[in-house]
Amino acid sequence: MDARLKFFGFYADLPYVAGAAVSADELLAEPHPADDKSRVVAYLQGGAPITVVPGFQRDPRSDRELPGGASVYTDGEWAWPHIAAYLVERYDLAVPAEFAEHMRARGFEPATPDRRQVIDLFHEHQGMLSPRPEPPLPEGAVRLSVLLVKQVEDTGKQAVVTIAADLLTGALPVGAQLTAPGSTEPLTVAGIRLQDGPAEALAEGQKGIVRLRGAAASALRGGDVLTA
Repeated sequence: MDARLKFFGFYADLPYVAGAAVSADELLAEPHPADDKSRVVAYLQGGAPITVVPGFQRDPRSDRELPGGASVYTDGEWAWPHIAAYLVERYDLAVPAEFAEHMRARGFEPATPDRRQVIDLFHEHQGMLSPRPEPPLPEGAVRLSVLLVKQVEDTGKQAVVTIAADLLTGALPVGAQLTAPGSTEPLTVAGIRLQDGPAEALAEGQKGIVRLRGAAASALRGGDVLTA
């Protein structure tokens, strides 16, 4: 097997160095229905996992959450994110001619490297398959991790969501404003509850129940990180 992997289907919403410079809109800008589309999709659903990320990955063009997380698969020569099969099937993500010919030459049956080969491939390409480093946070920055969406009330600008949350950095008082990933609409902290009752603020490292109000509230999902 070729030790130099070729990469397909990576984009900036995924947590890897591979594809970091490509937005989802750019990736999907020129759809091209694949020949033997169903067989291409089946191929991309096979292969061997080279990284395993449990959870869900959001459809880049909707709020649909897709099982499989940001896991990456390989046939020993190419590597692609789990979501690539879905993007080809739903949005006709264009498959490079070289990769399409590679699949065809294999009769659309992906090779499945053994564990030792997968480990070697990962170490060889760890730079591309490592999480992107996050930029340093400004002093006093607030990052709130959404652990679980418990309840959504109403929709539109007056939507209110109740979440279980973990304050990763900073301090979060009632009345503070946060923004969700991919949104510029502010979310206002309408209430905080800790184990021993209502609270006026959440301290760094604390977990609690937080009520947020704003137009972006109904789109929140577990795993989102809100910032201020």
